[in-house]
Amino acid sequence: MFEIKIRQQLTGVVSKVFIALFALVLFSGCSPINQLVRFDTVGQVYSSDQLLKVPDDASRNAIKSVTYSVPYADVFRVVDVSATQALFDVDSSNEDEGKILATRETKGLLGEDSIQIFFHAIVVEEKGPRETKVTVLSKVQSSCYKFSGGTRTFYAISTFGLSELLTAIGGELNCDDHIKVHWVNSDRYSTRKEVNQLFTIIRNNLIARGLM
Repeated sequence: MFEIKIRQQLTGVVSKVFIALFALVLFSGCSPINQLVRFDTVGQVYSSDQLLKVPDDASRNAIKSVTYSVPYADVFRVVDVSATQALFDVDSSNEDEGKILATRETKGLLGEDSIQIFFHAIVVEEKGPRETKVTVLSKVQSSCYKFSGGTRTFYAISTFGLSELLTAIGGELNCDDHIKVHWVNSDRYSTRKEVNQLFTIIRNNLIARGLM
């Protein structure tokens, strides 16, 4: 009988603790905090030729090049069309400069409501009368949501610290590292599939036009 009373008392205490924590969450605000004020534009990201230079230690995900035995003008027109077909949002296209700027928005990794934007600079270079090189450069910027203090405390206590561990693994504690524009530098921000698809479409369009 005595053990039952103790068990009931403990249950009551635990219930009160959770109610108190829940109230704390309500008063402190449950909404996640957006750690990003605004996204840059692709024009800002590649505003100068200096910003087109990929660092030596950049990941292979940040740059990919293919050379075609096709005249420059033909390649540029095909690349311009292919970028749209590959579902890139083309922001600007300049044949004289050999540069196409485009973006692609996807669901982010740092919080349920986060998004990430990939910034692509497609550079077309004439290497000879019938030799043209196409290079795709990729940078990324992410929004990062994390819980406000009360909500975070509630989840930390109710999961015995597991939520904090998962948060650290997920990168939430390093929001500043993700909200800045940076070169695509790991499989976490991979654009390999989309860029490979773009080059496949370019090749198919060149073949369809009898240029290859």
